Amino acid sequence: MYGIPYSYYEELGLRRYGFHGTSYEYIVTQVAKHFEKPRKELNIIACHLGAGASLAAIKNGSCIDTTMGITPLEGLVMATRSGDIDPAVFEILESSRKMSIGQISSVLNKESGIYGICGEKDMKTVIELSEAGSEKHTLALQVYIHRIRKYLGAFYLHLGGRIDAVVFSAGVGERSSIVRHMACCGLELLGITLDKDKNQADGDGLREIQAEGSRIKVLIVPTDEELAIAQQTLEVVNESHA
Repeated sequence: MYGIPYSYYEELGLRRYGFHGTSYEYIVTQVAKHFEKPRKELNIIACHLGAGASLAAIKNGSCIDTTMGITPLEGLVMATRSGDIDPAVFEILESSRKMSIGQISSVLNKESGIYGICGEKDMKTVIELSEAGSEKHTLALQVYIHRIRKYLGAFYLHLGGRIDAVVFSAGVGERSSIVRHMACCGLELLGITLDKDKNQADGDGLREIQAEGSRIKVLIVPTDEELAIAQQTLEVVNESHA
């Protein structure tokens, strides 16, 4: 629920819905198979990090919190989306730049995020230019990682620290060892420790990258939303003919 008049929820359905549900459904199924345990016993923090990005806290196989809201704009800093932002920004831009609500919304969705900070959408390029000394690209990467870690910590508390795994998925989550390293750096006291070599190693399919002795597993799980959609469609068709 949002902290707004309850009548807005009743009359307009204003609430946090969250997105990437198909991806998270696939991830939960794959992780449950990997651990050979019922999904109803599975607690994970899933990080879907692509051009659109979100985190989900999953308890007993079901999502109990997510970073996205009534639209995909809320939450993490993304390729072109701002993520969490003070609503007063709308009033400030309307008065100072004479922008309409539609124009402001377009900027926050299409011209913000890491692109708004440094002018680049591709995380691989952002990292390369940051390593080459670009201050703006370094800033964009730091802001991006800061928001991930903020929610990672929040969801850790939501789950009471009883977590089977932190899972990285989607384009950036699956391919960027730098992002995974920065997201998990310094979390040893929480029971999360990456293995440097495993994190940097190339590989296909689901794999574990935590260090020996890490209380919480760290997994890379390539998501397959198309397959998940096909499987869910098949389930509906089979139920309709049952």
